[in-house]
Amino acid sequence: MEIQPVQAKLNAEVKADLAPVVQATANLVDSPRKGVGKILHALVGPWIAQRERTIELLQAQTEKDCSDIKSGTKVYREERLLDSPAPTTPVNAYDAIHTLNHMADARRLQAAVEDAARQISDVPPEEISDEPISQTFFNRWRREAEMIDEDDLRQFWARLLVEETKKPNSISPGTLEVARNLTRSDALLFQKLCRGVVKNALVVDRKDNPIHGTYSDMLTLQDVGLLNSQKSSISIVHDSGHAAEYFRPLRLVIFSKAKELHYSCHLLTRAGREIMQTITVDRTQEDVIAVAKLMTAHEAQTEVFVFKIQECRKADGSIDFKADLQSPVWSSGGMR
Repeated sequence: MEIQPVQAKLNAEVKADLAPVVQATANLVDSPRKGVGKILHALVGPWIAQRERTIELLQAQTEKDCSDIKSGTKVYREERLLDSPAPTTPVNAYDAIHTLNHMADARRLQAAVEDAARQISDVPPEEISDEPISQTFFNRWRREAEMIDEDDLRQFWARLLVEETKKPNSISPGTLEVARNLTRSDALLFQKLCRGVVKNALVVDRKDNPIHGTYSDMLTLQDVGLLNSQKSSISIVHDSGHAAEYFRPLRLVIFSKAKELHYSCHLLTRAGREIMQTITVDRTQEDVIAVAKLMTAHEAQTEVFVFKIQECRKADGSIDFKADLQSPVWSSGGMR
């Protein structure tokens, strides 16, 4: 089913009766943004039919209550409809606390939904699937969103919804479970160490230390379910007969004249892989060089280079990349 920008015009009474978070985002219901429409569809969709019916019942009940008050059989006092002889019931502290908590949850959910809507507004429509968001996924996401107070954790949580909106089933229930148990420091540590990740593997030195981190940091990521504890060895190969690993956003490549280039690493878990797709990894040229140095340490007899690459368009219109082999950015032989 294709999800277009939400076109439903909410009945004024329904809109006014929605929960605070829904009411706060109701002005976005006619958003032309495809992704925003999908998120709001998941948020307000289940409410509409139920609230229309509830309002009809409330209107009927209100007419009867008004009639009872006029006849003298009922009195309305302190937001309660009471039998005339009954004394005023003291305010129930539990009800007041419950109401305050509900309002706080709604405000937190509102902030998370608004963060997700802002993020997905920048995504081109062609990158967003027509498949609707799973209501089960959204319900699980919403429960945790109602509990998050920290701005950066809320933005991290919003990115999970954005990724699922773009590509349904890209965030598994297990990943949501891992993500909801992450602290702010866990999330920031993972984002930092991802600068040393190649092909879903965190590159490490012989002592198991990653770039921008320590062995203790790796243990933390293993404990929270983002990184496998077992050390692995991975080989880089390339069709050209030489080992090459491209970092296209930075226009860089790690290159070796050898047919294979090996390095030690710890593989990301499924949760780690899926969460990494949602975060911004601010990798720099120095990060790529640091990764190349770790690969060099593993392959002491193999010269390793970091080259700049240029984008080239082939005759068939496809894009290829070529390295500037004359001027390495870095080499294990000492060239700079």
